[in-house]
Amino acid sequence: MASVSRFYGEMLFITAIFAIAFSFGLIVLDNYVNLEIIQSAIEQADWDLDKWEKNLRSSPSNVKQRFTQFHVSQGGTDESARNIMILLWNGLPVILLICFVAVLLTWRLSSSVFSHSLKSLVEVETARNRRRIQERYLRSTSP
Repeated sequence: MASVSRFYGEMLFITAIFAIAFSFGLIVLDNYVNLEIIQSAIEQADWDLDKWEKNLRSSPSNVKQRFTQFHVSQGGTDESARNIMILLWNGLPVILLICFVAVLLTWRLSSSVFSHSLKSLVEVETARNRRRIQERYLRSTSP
């Protein structure tokens, strides 16, 4: 029971670490760029970047205007909002690459932790079963 509990504890621990990191990232992102604005931008996404940029500026939800209003309400200026939008738009490939690498590293780390935890569980349970069998054998063969 202890080894199974330890296995689930390790799985819960690594899941909690990733959940905390992901939540922290979302909180920072929500403070920097409102998540509703990001959702609206993703809904309007298109493979053609020029068309996507045009959709962001001219669609009924007008992401550019919403972001500018959000940024100004946070104490920024129209000029700084424009500069941030340009930075985000030009940095989109790098941001996506960083997110992809983060997902791969998370997957690799979680699979390593799972593999180590499962190996530990198997070793502990195998040793416990071996001792139990050995004790039964010794009891049955003793006079």
